Amino acid sequence: MWDVLSFGEALVDFFPDKVGTLSSAGAFTPHVGGAPANVAIGLARQGVSVGFLGAIGLDAFGDFLEETLKAEGVDLRGLVRTADAQTGICFVTRKPDGDRSFIGYGAPSAEASVPAESFDTALASGARVLHIGSNLLINPPGADATWRAIAIARQAGRIISCDPNLRVHRWTSADLMRDRTVPLLRSADLVKLAREELSVLVGNDSDESRHLLGLHPNAVLFITDGPDGSRWFHQGRTGRSPSPIVTAIDTTGAGDAFVAGMLGILSRHPEPFSDSALQAAAEWGCQLGAEACTSLGATAGITSRHLP
Repeated sequence: MWDVLSFGEALVDFFPDKVGTLSSAGAFTPHVGGAPANVAIGLARQGVSVGFLGAIGLDAFGDFLEETLKAEGVDLRGLVRTADAQTGICFVTRKPDGDRSFIGYGAPSAEASVPAESFDTALASGARVLHIGSNLLINPPGADATWRAIAIARQAGRIISCDPNLRVHRWTSADLMRDRTVPLLRSADLVKLAREELSVLVGNDSDESRHLLGLHPNAVLFITDGPDGSRWFHQGRTGRSPSPIVTAIDTTGAGDAFVAGMLGILSRHPEPFSDSALQAAAEWGCQLGAEACTSLGATAGITSRHLP
């Protein structure tokens, strides 16, 4: 059994050699992208047993992703390669403060195009934690596969983790995004949201507005807030963790690194919903999230090490 199975998109992010607009870049370097793939790499670097469930194209970009994930120690028995769609690619632009924006390119990519039956969702019963995002919900096949995996994990008594990693520009409307994403959050035991995502989903980013999400009573909510660290909420109790001070070069993947740290702690903890475990998970997540900001690319700043 894996500690974690990460289900969702894997794509290639192209990072520019300089800060500025896309047209000002002289060269681009490929990196693994897609939040679930980034989380899988972050977990593997901590020595956590992790599998990846997703789809990529039968093309050179797909080869790059498969080879990189395999070299990182991610189990790829759930990886689908298809000749019917291309691997997703994305160009990233960087601002002087390390913030970034994304420009997706091309037709619907592999994970959004393959039939739901192509995903071996039965693998969801073979991990202590199933981790999912919201981007597969944009298209019916991905949404169907996501809910199948959740049902299988729930029936097997597994923990379900969700970081929606909202990409508003990929949806036809914000209302549709909310209508599909909020039920996903309500299905999860562990939910991670960036503070700005809380505002997008419920119209308010205050801690009190979390109640508008309607999460199930035993769910844990982690809210991350960039350099201001994170907070967790569970059954009326709460904790706070500061973020280490770093010089941000590129904030891409900071949230994914937080999730990798959080799941690294909780997937192996004998009492993952205890206050001490949740506090340790928040602190370790903030540590990895800060480290991710110190290098170019979503996972380059996460060094390989054992869990604390």
